[in-house]
Amino acid sequence: MRGGALRRRCRARANALEIPEPWDFEQFCTCVAGHTGRALQVTPVPAMPEGLCGMYLSTAGTDYVYTTTRTTPFHREHIALHEIGHLLASHKGGVGAVDLAATLLPDLNPALVRAVLGRASYTSEQEREAEYFATLVMERAKPGRTGRLVTAGCPSGRWDRFGLQT
Repeated sequence: MRGGALRRRCRARANALEIPEPWDFEQFCTCVAGHTGRALQVTPVPAMPEGLCGMYLSTAGTDYVYTTTRTTPFHREHIALHEIGHLLASHKGGVGAVDLAATLLPDLNPALVRAVLGRASYTSEQEREAEYFATLVMERAKPGRTGRLVTAGCPSGRWDRFGLQT
């Protein structure tokens, strides 16, 4: 799929949310919760399954976003927005249930966690979509924003890193 459709989907999702001015991550999370009708809990954790810096889990009443503590606060916020992008797009995939259970929910039976998650892996397009959403929200959250389209800080204005065409 070409990048134009992906960008339109992300812009529509971002436009459906109130992006606080000045930027306030907690207030944005409250807006997301109002949009989904579920509470949103963002939790930094010291350990993640190998190769991950964030993940999410949705239940009927609450969305849980986990970010690594092993990075800067700015990067943790971006990771959380990326996971919120997956959540809002209803992406199926992600981390293995056994890894999640062992890392975040050691007291729960891994079989129960597997039944709740039922996910295997994200596609690269899903990753690009979540990353574009996070970057779009961060760009719109900047002071003095102009409302222009996001170029993700790439000097050429291209999305080569994410495989998107401009």
